[in-house]
Amino acid sequence: MSQYKIPNKLSGGLVLAFFVAALAAKLPVETVVEHAVTGLAVLIAGWWMRSMIGGGTAKLLAAASLWMGPTGTLAGFLCVTAIFAALSVPVVRLLHGKESEIPMLPAALLAFALFLPDTPVWPLFQVGIRALAD
Repeated sequence: MSQYKIPNKLSGGLVLAFFVAALAAKLPVETVVEHAVTGLAVLIAGWWMRSMIGGGTAKLLAAASLWMGPTGTLAGFLCVTAIFAALSVPVVRLLHGKESEIPMLPAALLAFALFLPDTPVWPLFQVGIRALAD
């Protein structure tokens, strides 16, 4: 059986990057607290479901959910992550066999990239991209 590990440094880096970006974007404290509570709630739900999704996946989804906040963006992100993971099942099973685990990292990171523009810190990235282009 294949096993996939999601490094804690990745989840920790996403958490740290959120707080740095929130500070740079001058998000209101209330907004940062709402996002932190959202990430914590997803972590608790993921921890409860860890026998199904794995601890690394739970931490990664919580870290990414921190960026999404308590909005429809979070629901979209989680649904799209699940859809991408489901779409990867036939490929993984074909390549690695019937008993292989489904790697959640590619699905979660692709969904994160798709939903990042809907987060409150996205304007900060746009300014940075424009500055690099000039």
